[in-house]
Amino acid sequence: MARERCDGVTKVAEATASQTLQKQARARQTAKTRRSVCFVAAQADLQGRCLRLTEALQAVGYSVALYETIEFLRTPNPDFEAYVFHHPSLDFPQLRNVVTTLGNLRRVLISDWDLPLFCDEIYGAEQTGGPEGSDPRRTTDYVAAMKLFPRLSTATTPLTELASLYQPDVELMTVPETISPRQKALADVLQVPVTPRNPKSIGLVCRNELAAADFGFIYDVVFKIIAEDPECQLTFFGPIELPGPIAHNPRVTFEPALSQSDPDLDLTKVACVIEPHVDVLRDRCTTRLGFLQASLAGCQYVATPFPDLSTLKAPNLQLATSLEEWHDQIREAFNRTKSVRAARSAASYVKKNHSSTAALTNLQTLLP
Repeated sequence: MARERCDGVTKVAEATASQTLQKQARARQTAKTRRSVCFVAAQADLQGRCLRLTEALQAVGYSVALYETIEFLRTPNPDFEAYVFHHPSLDFPQLRNVVTTLGNLRRVLISDWDLPLFCDEIYGAEQTGGPEGSDPRRTTDYVAAMKLFPRLSTATTPLTELASLYQPDVELMTVPETISPRQKALADVLQVPVTPRNPKSIGLVCRNELAAADFGFIYDVVFKIIAEDPECQLTFFGPIELPGPIAHNPRVTFEPALSQSDPDLDLTKVACVIEPHVDVLRDRCTTRLGFLQASLAGCQYVATPFPDLSTLKAPNLQLATSLEEWHDQIREAFNRTKSVRAARSAASYVKKNHSSTAALTNLQTLLP
C-alpha cells in the first residue's frame, strides 16, 4: 500500500481501479458515496494506532488522510466529514479554535485514546514530550482538550470506563487494537510465522521508560533460565537500563525499538515474547497490541494478566503472576516454540479473531 508525504502530511494512497469496465463503474459509484475521515496525531503516534485505523478504514472504502497535529493546526483542512484527534492536548495553543471551527461546520469530532494521559493518578500532573519535544504536557491539558469533543473512543474497556469519569455526557466507544489489513497481507506474503529462529530465544519490548521496572520484577527468573540453559538467548527491543550481570551476558542482545509500521517482522528474531507488569493501577488500561504483533510473528507469549489481555483464549498465550509461574510458563513456551504448527496457530488465531473488522464496527458507530 503506497504512501506519500508532503508538507508534514502522510496520506494513504487510494487503491488503483480494476482494469475491467464493470469494476471501474463500481469504483466510480463508490467514490461518489465514499465517507471521508481525517486522523490528526502527534508525531510519535503517526505510525501507530492512527495508521492502523487509517488502513482499515480505507480497506472498506473510506477516503482517509493522516496529519501530524502541528501541521494540521497550522493549516487546517475542513474538507472531511469526520476528524479523529489522537491524544489531543491544549498544550497545542491552536487546538481549541480549530476544533470549535470544525464543530461549527457540523463536522463529526472524535478524541481517541490508547493511553490514559488525562489521569494524573496514573501519570502524575506532568509528562515529558510536549509539542516539538520541549516543555512537559500537563494532564489538565489533556482533560481540557477531551472536553472539546462530543465523541470519544478508546483502545480498551478500562480506558473507556476511566474516560467516562472525565466526560460522562459524551458518546463513548471502545475501539480495540487489531492488526491492520497491510500487516496481515505482509505477514502472509513473507510467511512471517515460520521464519527460522532460536526456539529458546526470549524477547522483551521496551515501550517506555518504565520497562526496566517491569522487567525488574522477573529479573531473577530470567537470569536463572539463561544460566540453566546455554541455548537460551534474551533480546531487548528498545532502550532499557539493566542492573547486575545480565546486561553483560553474551547471550543478551539489544535491538532498536520496534518499528511502528512492521513490528511483526522485527519480532521474528525471537520465539517467545514476555510482557511483565508491576503497577496494577497504571497497567489496567494496557492494550493487547504487543500480544497481537508477537502472535502475527508466530511467537509464544507470556504476560502478567491485565484486562484487555486476560479475556483472550489464544493458543500461544500464557498468563503468569507469581515468580514460580513465570519460570514454568517460559519453560513451557520453549516446548511449543519448537513446533512450526504452534507458530502457524498463533498467527492464524490473530488473523481470524483480531482483524480490523471488529474495531471498525465500533468506530463506525461514531462516524457519519
